[in-house]
Amino acid sequence: MMATSHSRLPEEVSSYLADHQSRSVERLLDLTRIASVSADPESGPAMERCSRKLAEQMQALGLSDVRIVSTSGHPVVEGRTPPRPGLPTYMAYAHYDVQPPDPLEGWETPPFEPTRVGDELRGRGISDDKAHVEMHLAAVEAYLATLGATPVNIRFVFEGEEEISSRHFPEWLDQTDWLDELAGCIVSDGTFLGRRQPSLSTGVRGLLYVELNIRTADVDLHSGGYGGAVPNAAQALTTILSALKGEDGRIRIPGFYDDVVDEPIFRSTLASAPWSETEWLDGAHLAAATPVGEEGYSVLERLWLRPSLDINGLWSGYTGDGPKTVIPATAGAKLSCRLVADQDPDRIFDGVERFVLKQAPPWAQVRITKISGSRPARIDPETSLARAARRALASTFGVEPALSREGGSVPVVGMLSSRLKAPLILLSFSPPDDNAHAPNERMPLWNLAGGIGTVANLWWLLGETGREAE
Repeated sequence: MMATSHSRLPEEVSSYLADHQSRSVERLLDLTRIASVSADPESGPAMERCSRKLAEQMQALGLSDVRIVSTSGHPVVEGRTPPRPGLPTYMAYAHYDVQPPDPLEGWETPPFEPTRVGDELRGRGISDDKAHVEMHLAAVEAYLATLGATPVNIRFVFEGEEEISSRHFPEWLDQTDWLDELAGCIVSDGTFLGRRQPSLSTGVRGLLYVELNIRTADVDLHSGGYGGAVPNAAQALTTILSALKGEDGRIRIPGFYDDVVDEPIFRSTLASAPWSETEWLDGAHLAAATPVGEEGYSVLERLWLRPSLDINGLWSGYTGDGPKTVIPATAGAKLSCRLVADQDPDRIFDGVERFVLKQAPPWAQVRITKISGSRPARIDPETSLARAARRALASTFGVEPALSREGGSVPVVGMLSSRLKAPLILLSFSPPDDNAHAPNERMPLWNLAGGIGTVANLWWLLGETGREAE
């Protein structure tokens, strides 16, 4: 792994981190072997197994009050460092659920048999987000094993439903009575700006995920007996989908952009961001390495400051080998919108629904269903917590971190930002080309070790005030 700099840490903590890197890897591999796919209706046993394994790891490290907290969905795993009265308390969040492994034929190694390939680890969830779970646990282990205590009090919260928009996390929030005592919150789920460019995110996009279903008949019809004279569900679907966007990349849904907030100060910094479009395109594995999108905006503006609408899946008719000449009776699609401040997913859904129904031909039965949604959030990069995180990143990686945004969505950021009285930061370490949500998901050992070192440095920096008072 990376020979990280731990110059701010006590020598015994730094040495422990260097000498026990293999333990961190083994714990991470153990978690990754469990297929904790929260979206799978049959995933209950695997989710329970993963939450138990995580709780066992936390107890073995010496954490206190380790609990598996039930919700109406998958559980939340909690634990805390042995309490030290008088010291501030911080919350560390990550999630143990993962995306489905499909398409399986795209994997070079089995998704739930994590494998080391060169200087990286591969497996479903290895980067998103189980490595971030391990980073926090490994950092705390080093303190407890050497100094017997951490510089600040830390409460760990590991969720099991982030990949399905944290549907039941509000239940956990409602039943938790210590949130107002926090001095700050660290959410770890996201990516660096570049492969070797650490960054601190100043916000996340929100999400609206919908399913569109169309029916034009009770059964598929023979195209010889009916072709040219009856409705076609697939044709109706493509007509609707093609109306969603113009050739200029603009989304045509009336009112879609009404609540988008312009951010001229942040936008002006994007031109000098240490970011490589070439590297980003290379990591995307595009058939033609050319970005597309809303005209008049740079790639980073499209990713961070502008909303998007994408088709995530399509189905209709016959798609097997050879011919089958039918007129499809049903068709469907899954769509997602990435939202920016101050867009509301419920309001956007209402607009999408009205637009789709208006575009639908009269002979088609159309149903659109909201699957999930989360609000966008912006994060203040100048709080004392954020400044400490930037110092920790610089100390560990030897590079000044950039300020960035997450083009993806982390639903708990919005939930926690509106609930907590304390500041929140988004501190994550995956490379932008980690193949999260795709085959061959990977976590470079360089990022894993650097994440552990940064978290350890951050706890030490946050404890400085308390040490000065002693």
